[in-house]
Order: sequence, then structure tokens, then C-alpha cells
Amino acid sequence: MKGLSSSHIPVMIKLLRIFWFTANIGICCSTAAQPYIQEWILQLGGEGWDLSGAMDNDTSGNIYMGGVFSGTATFGDHTLISNDGQDHFICKINEAGSIVGVRQVSGGIYNTLNGIHCTGNRVYLTGTFRDSLLLHPFCSESQKRTSIYVAMLDPDLEPVWLTVPVSGDKINLLSCKGDREENCYVSGYFKKWISVKDSIVHSVNRKDQFVLKLNSEGDVDWIRTWCVKNPDDRLFLQVSTGKELIVAGTYETKFEAKDTTIFSSGRKDIFIRKFDSTGNELWIKRIGGDFDDKARAIAIDTAGYVYFSGSFNHSIILQDTVYVSHGEQDLFLVKMNPSGDIIWTKHWGGKQSDEINGISIDSSGNLFTLGSFRGTTIMDQDTISSFDRQSDILFLKFDRTGECLWWKNFFGTSEDLGHTILTDYSDKICLMGSFTDDLATDQEPIFSRGIKDIFITMFIDPCTIIPFNLPDTRVLCENSYDTLDAGAGFMEYNWNNGAGDNQYFEISEPGDYFIKVTDQFGCKKSDSIHILLDSIRIAFQVTDEFLPDGKNGSIHTSVSGISDHFSYLWNTGDTTPSLANLVQGNYSLFVSDSFGCSSFVEIPVGLDVSSGILSLSNFPNPFIETTNILYSIPDDMWIDISLFDMNGKKLLTIVNSEEKSGIHQMEWNRKDLPSGVYYLQIRVTDSVLSRKIVITDQ
Repeated sequence: MKGLSSSHIPVMIKLLRIFWFTANIGICCSTAAQPYIQEWILQLGGEGWDLSGAMDNDTSGNIYMGGVFSGTATFGDHTLISNDGQDHFICKINEAGSIVGVRQVSGGIYNTLNGIHCTGNRVYLTGTFRDSLLLHPFCSESQKRTSIYVAMLDPDLEPVWLTVPVSGDKINLLSCKGDREENCYVSGYFKKWISVKDSIVHSVNRKDQFVLKLNSEGDVDWIRTWCVKNPDDRLFLQVSTGKELIVAGTYETKFEAKDTTIFSSGRKDIFIRKFDSTGNELWIKRIGGDFDDKARAIAIDTAGYVYFSGSFNHSIILQDTVYVSHGEQDLFLVKMNPSGDIIWTKHWGGKQSDEINGISIDSSGNLFTLGSFRGTTIMDQDTISSFDRQSDILFLKFDRTGECLWWKNFFGTSEDLGHTILTDYSDKICLMGSFTDDLATDQEPIFSRGIKDIFITMFIDPCTIIPFNLPDTRVLCENSYDTLDAGAGFMEYNWNNGAGDNQYFEISEPGDYFIKVTDQFGCKKSDSIHILLDSIRIAFQVTDEFLPDGKNGSIHTSVSGISDHFSYLWNTGDTTPSLANLVQGNYSLFVSDSFGCSSFVEIPVGLDVSSGILSLSNFPNPFIETTNILYSIPDDMWIDISLFDMNGKKLLTIVNSEEKSGIHQMEWNRKDLPSGVYYLQIRVTDSVLSRKIVITDQ
């Protein structure tokens, strides 16, 4: 056998990677929840060092993401070339995962793109630059100072305006968020001084932190600064639907603000501050243990509850409980009420450093986190291992009580990091991060084009792929059948505890029906539907039935049923509830309602009544459940209407009372009578009249 040449080795390594990656991903926790599946994945980058940064989405499902690239980078069909080092980009990706636009932001080596915020039909960019910034056709200069820029773009990434509201000495912008009124909140730190609204704010310590509010035009509304010793280079903020602002960070020994001073319990502790929309502090909370503790990520739900994650060394006290780390750096996740009180706590980690870089919440209150770990990490009873002791990406789902539902890890042969996570309008989960060399996911692995590339991927709940939603109610017309449809694509169907086992279920009776289904992913769903019976009843009154002068008869009807709207059609072509100026004859009326149900009645006007002849009929005939008995008598008299079988045996009496002269109608139900042929008989003082009726089951 011939040996492999050196040119074959990279190919063989990639083939081995593909085999390994596609066979070892997606392990669940010990719950019945179904892990999300990957809908699509994109690779962005080029020959140099590419890093992901900020990300947001609009209400149409488009994703706007930005980051750093160097050299030449490819974004779908678009290619960008950086100017003298690293440049920034913003990229628009549609719901299907296709890149539909790219915009380049150029400048010096100190430029950053820290925030992207979508609201209405606007996209806001926030970042810092030194010396110069170019966002074609706008440009700005900072005269060798660090400045914050805010730019507004339209949905097609065309710049509308660019403004520079803040400058200072070595400003580092760390976070950016927006509210529904198109205000933008940014946080960071500065050295020595910062210039805002033509005024100078001097730092108290070597690095002071700040948060400021920018209005929709990019002007500063207010700024708040505070002093911390040796702050961590990460500061997190979120804005609630009530326009309240949560800021979280790390401090060493002492935290000092205008009216607030707190001390750490160890070397480094975590602070969480809440402001109203005017910048007034509502509360501040401290979280810490006996050594180094760091803020990691924060999120707020629509009810104002705060979800916060951090890391700790050695031990930390949460809700009067001491948690001890498994190794170098463990993670915790807490839920806090709007007043800042902790409701529940979750803890996990391994022997090496673990990180969380993002938290997202879906419409049901489930939590999703994105981060990384090395070696092994322990989540509840599960031990998760990284590939080849490198930093791997960890994607987790928790329910609203903090129970882990499932996890996924994406790994490669080198450093892989999960940076940003968000939930879109349809509860899909978008992840963004960076990888070196290669990255394994649910789909085929991807391989970097340069030193480090960017990935962005969308995950979907498999239980939402096949639509399943029966209506709450449905109407069944009297004496008819209907078919319920649970929808196609499921592996198992169970109607009414075994009454039916396929997609369709035929019904002929009102009541409650329920179904359980199971799809190919093992997702189990159930639903129910209430069936209402629609019985249209037509009552009528005939006047001027003797017609002494002709064309003076009339019929007045009254219709009842569960519908609020009825349509009328007479054999005369009229579409009104009543008729007037009638001649002697038979008149028929067809009534339908908004549910598609209908009823029919025949009404005689002036037929033989004046001559003293009895009449007796029923409609419909044959019938299943009910029929209308129509009879007329020439004078006020005592009558008897009874039912007989084929042998002349009287079965029951239907009417036995004194009645007024004229035409009468009544509804009669067969009840327990079996199907067959019967005789209906009307008897008056000196006359008897019989009619044959037929009862059927279908």
C-alpha cells in the first residue's frame, strides 16, 4: 500500500472531522423536552481575524448583525476589503437565512461597533472611534480623542444620519440597548474625562463607568457616572417595556455613586442597578462571595422580571445558600422580581472556566443561554465534555422555574465562542459567535476561511414545525355529518381515547371531542373542540287564508337558531322573511344561516280551508329525527292527532285538545321510535284523515 503524501493529510483530517462531528452532537438533559433543531447556519468572514459583535432583529424576522473583519471578508455574494487594519460591518439576513445586504464602517484601529437596535423601520448603530470614521456618505473626525457615534440606517442599510454626541479620554463603549420610543442607552467606562453637551465630567478613579441616554436624534438626554476600583471590562444593560433601565457590572472593594456606596464581601463583587427613564436610581443590589465574582449577561421579560447570570470563584451566597464552585470558575443564573429580590437560583460549572455571554426569553417565559466552557461542565446530573480540551460553545434551555430542559454543545478542534443570542418574533432562537478552524453543529460542519470566522445560526422548536390548532368551536347542522381534521404530518393520532386513530374523525352528534397527536420528533400535543348543534326552526302565521277578494293573503315567519344572520329564498324569488298580497296556493321557503345550515318549509295559503275540508301533512318526509306536522281545520273544534303502525295499532297521541280554525304547525321528534313506515291520523267530530310517514336512520 502506498503512503499518503503531505497534500493528502489536510483532506483526511477534514474527513475525520466531518465523521466525528456529525455523529456526536445534541445530548439532552434528563427531561422529556425536545431539543431545538437547526434551521440554517451561515459562515461569515475571510482571510483574517473576524469577530461577531452586536445583533438585533425586526418584527419581519430580519436579523441585523455586526462585527469586526480584517483583510478581505465574504458575506454571501458581497465582498468587503478593510482599510488599514480592522473595519466593521453590519449585515442584514432575512428569515430564510439569506444575506440581503451588507454595509461597511471604516476608520482607525480603535473603532468599535458595540450596539445594533431595531425599532419600527429604523436601524441604529452605536460604537466608538478615534481619529476618523467613515460610514458612506457620512464621515467624522475626533481629533485624536475617543468619541461615541450614533448612526441611523433605513431597513436597506442606507445611512440616514450620523452624529457624535460624546467624546473623551479613552472611552470604551461596552453595551447598547434601545426602547420602544427609539431612545438609545449606552454604557461603558472612560479615563480622566468625558465631554457631554459642552460640559466636562472628570473621573474620580482611574476608570469611571457611565450610562447615558440618547434620544431618537442622537442627542444626549442624561448621563450618570460612578466610581469603581479596577472595573471589569464588561458592563451590561437592558431596557424593560416600561422604559426602566437595568445596569450590571463588577467592582473591587467599593462602589461609589452620587448617593450610594456599597462594599464587596470578597475581592470582586457584582452590582445590579435599576434606573427609571429619567435616570433616577430606583434600587441597587449586590451579589458576591469570598473571591472574584463577575457579571455575565442580563435579560428582562415583559412583566419586568430580571434574569441575571454571573460567574464566581470558590463560593458565593445566593438566597442565604452558599454555592461552592466545581473548579476554577462556575456560573449562576438568578431570577429577580421587579423590586430586585431573588426568586430562584441555578448553578453549574466544571473544573475550568465557564462563561455565559447572552440570555434570551421566549413568549412562554422559557430562558435560553449561550456561552462556552472548557474540559467538562456539570449541569444537574449531566456531565458535558468539550472536544480536545478546547473552548466549546454551550447552548441551554431552562423553563420559567429554572429547571434545565436540554442543552447542546457545538465544538471544534480549536477555540469556539458563543457571543450573542436573541429570540425572534416567532420564538425562533438565533445564535451568533466565532470559531477557529472548524465548528460542528446539527448540520454539516463548517471550516474557517482564515484565522477566525463568524457564524450565525437559527434554531427552531421542532414541536412548532407541524401546525396543530383545532378551533375552539365548530357548528354541526342538524341531521347531518361532519369530519374533523387534525392536520397532516403526525405519526400517531388518538381521537377520544381510541375512538379514531387517523387524521380525520367523522361526527354526527354535538359535544366535546379531543385528540392527542405525536410527531416524528416525539413531540406530543393535545387539543379539543366543542361541537354546537345548529337547529333552524321556522315558525309562521298565515292570514287572510279565505281570500274572498283574492291577492290579500300573507305569510309572516319567525326563524330561530344559533346564528345571528339568516338568508331567505321563497319559491316566488323573494328574499324577505315575510310575503304579502298572496293568491291561493302552496308557498315554499328555504332558510340558510352563516354556518351553512339550512331548513325548508311548505306553507299552503287558502287551500280548501274555506270549504271545510281537513288537511294533514308533514315535512320533511322521510325524516331522521324531527318533522313538521302541518294541519288545518275549518272551525273551532276538538281534534286528535295520533300515530299508528302498519298493523293499525295506536302507538301514541300527539295532539288531543280544542283548536282554533285555520292552519297550524308543530315540530315533532321521533324520540325512541325505530325507523319504518307509520300512519299519522287526524280525527275531528265527523271526519278522519290519514297520511303515511317514513322514519329513517340516514
